[in-house]
Amino acid sequence: MTTFHPFRESRLPSRGGIDDFDLVHHDGRLLAVCADAGGAVHTWDPAADEWRHHPLDMPFRSGDGMDFTEIDAIAAVVADGRIVVGGGAQHQPFALWDLETGAVRSHARLGHAGVGRARGGALGGRPVLLAGDSSAPPRLRVWDADGGDAAEPPEFLGGFDGTGDVAVAELGGVPVVVWGQWDGTVSVWDVEKGECVRNFAEPDIAVHGVGVATVDGAERVVAAGHDVVLLGDPATGVWSSPAEEDEEADDFDETGIRCMDTGAVAGRPIAVTGTAGGRVRMWDLTELRPVAEADAHERDVHAVRVTVLDGRTVAVTGGRDGFLRLWDLDSVAYR
Repeated sequence: MTTFHPFRESRLPSRGGIDDFDLVHHDGRLLAVCADAGGAVHTWDPAADEWRHHPLDMPFRSGDGMDFTEIDAIAAVVADGRIVVGGGAQHQPFALWDLETGAVRSHARLGHAGVGRARGGALGGRPVLLAGDSSAPPRLRVWDADGGDAAEPPEFLGGFDGTGDVAVAELGGVPVVVWGQWDGTVSVWDVEKGECVRNFAEPDIAVHGVGVATVDGAERVVAAGHDVVLLGDPATGVWSSPAEEDEEADDFDETGIRCMDTGAVAGRPIAVTGTAGGRVRMWDLTELRPVAEADAHERDVHAVRVTVLDGRTVAVTGGRDGFLRLWDLDSVAYR
């Protein structure tokens, strides 16, 4: 298996850990929007290696029992030319802000649970922010980044444990949301119809990463947890069996996968995972096997994104050691 190395890295100026981050392209630049271990929000411009701290207004009143803004799950999108961020924490409901001004755009009712995972994306061309509860049983809400707080966001209920990951995707030309949970539940939701269109057979893992990929010409749902990556058929809800791991893979971090994203390298579908032990792996989804790895961070990796930067496919990883690191996936040679 190939060992790969970051080609760029930068440390959070606060020296805190990175609990989560999301990526946006704004004014021709790639920006990472990060939540640090103290609940503060920062952006990093990897091209200029510049960090900015973004103070955010408190979305709740002091009498509501919340004395400060707490964010350990964050999502970001661009709406009407402005960066909109959404976030919350295990004990704080979701809220949306204008990143530049720090003004609150919308927020959840206090009756909403805390946030387990958040993700930004485009649903049928519309910028949205997904927020999955950390509670049991959890709810998933789809927030319109253009909207105010006049309307309640669409809300879905499923599974029996907290949210491990959420993703915006298209399956069969239909915009959908994929939702993975700690009890192994993975489901696909048609937001327009407001219904679950597929429940997958529960794998014997806590799911911490979900996405979609096209593998051998067929659309597949991807899920990750423990030390495996699985492919699911959205037509049947059945998972394929993971490939047998070789001896090199036997020492895969026992604390398991905590995040995943999907993409493609030279037309070949891949996934990138991060673990609670700081390891990053790139997986060939056609063969369902890891092809490159690195002991990437000294502490947990709780967020990874695959994107294109300067014409090459890269992974961005964020660790509780306070570093963001960039990995050139195009440089990984594997057969």
